[in-house]
Amino acid sequence: MATGVRSRRIMLSILAIITISVIALGITRVNQPPANPFDELRGNALFPDLIVRDLVSINLRDPNTHQTFTLVRAEDGSWIAPFYEGQLDPDRASDIARTIVLLAAIDSQPITDQTNLALYGFDPNGGELRLFVEFLRVDQTQHIIAIGGFLPDRRDGYYVLVDDRPYLYTLPRGGLDFLIQSLISPSGA
Repeated sequence: MATGVRSRRIMLSILAIITISVIALGITRVNQPPANPFDELRGNALFPDLIVRDLVSINLRDPNTHQTFTLVRAEDGSWIAPFYEGQLDPDRASDIARTIVLLAAIDSQPITDQTNLALYGFDPNGGELRLFVEFLRVDQTQHIIAIGGFLPDRRDGYYVLVDDRPYLYTLPRGGLDFLIQSLISPSGA
């Protein structure tokens, strides 16, 4: 009988340890900070590891008119526009940098030998190619984003090529329209 009582006590002790462990694990999970919602937004980012401080220079260029607008990071971290004759709005310059950092794809598709990029606004003989966004990072890597034609059925996005990646991306219009407008009117007027 003593052996039966003793084995019950051992079983109850093991059960109590397991119960306490499960409760402690649950409390630990509850007390963890919630996931950063920004991380979810970055999931489809064109440059997931890019932050504003990484940007050294930005050049917006219209491939049709050859108009450009260039921003360069000053020593104090502010943005300057060395070739712009107007008054640079520092908030607008920062917004341009943030927009580039936050660009995220809605969708992507592989580019194959059969892909006719002219159908997406990337016709070298003219067409819908709207903007080149070129930027230099602190580590001296250069990137280029080519903004092509509108999405055919909805016109709520653009086709985009990035560097020499073998993908055709679809991006929403908001940020890209802002970058296009920033080239047309850097002051935002």
